[in-house]
Amino acid sequence: MTTVSSMALPLTSKIARSGCVLIALVVLSGCFAQYADRRVENTRDAYFAYQAASPCCTRLEQLRHDSWSGKPLKVDLGSESSAFEFPTGKSFLASYQLPPDSSTRVLRVKGLMTGSSQITGTTMVPAAVSFLDASKRLIGSATVGPIAYHMGMMTDSRAGGIGFVEVPNLASFVVFHTDPRLFGKSFSFSKTGGGNYVNETYLPGSTYDFTVPFVPAGQLYIRFATSDEVERYSSLIARAN
Repeated sequence: MTTVSSMALPLTSKIARSGCVLIALVVLSGCFAQYADRRVENTRDAYFAYQAASPCCTRLEQLRHDSWSGKPLKVDLGSESSAFEFPTGKSFLASYQLPPDSSTRVLRVKGLMTGSSQITGTTMVPAAVSFLDASKRLIGSATVGPIAYHMGMMTDSRAGGIGFVEVPNLASFVVFHTDPRLFGKSFSFSKTGGGNYVNETYLPGSTYDFTVPFVPAGQLYIRFATSDEVERYSSLIARAN
């Protein structure tokens, strides 16, 4: 008859726990590698599309503008988009006629983190806007943040970085594009996970630092800012010039 001594049980338990930890670490390292590979693929595809794009025209007055009701917009900037050679460099674009009425004269522009369900596998575009007057002449441009991380899975489709820009009084059209000067740079931010209550005391979760690289192709989520947002971010609202 085989017996197990009481001294052997803790050792066996420790070995089992060590094995589980080792397996978990192997699985996690595989996941991290997968997300890193996905980010590399996203970056490569974005630059391939960008390098293959030819400007649609030579003057902003030649751009075609879609109508905009003022409701939130999800904009794709990529191989299916027009491109233009802006003073800051070539960029994909989406252009709209501004709605006549809005609750505020400030746009909230969010660069969405795309390409993966995990932040470590995503990329994003560095958002910029140009405003045109009724004659379609340029009256100002601005790089729009991002100034803060925003989850927004339920409201904005995906997580991303938000920025704000004031609409000039004479603006009749808005062109959403990127700032090529930021390609190769990144958006860095910290994110705190969910906490737990211990004996009626709330203990916040751990805080992690993330870096998401800027690439030439991706998505934007755009809407007019609320009055509360205008007040909260008043000192960080970009002005076109």
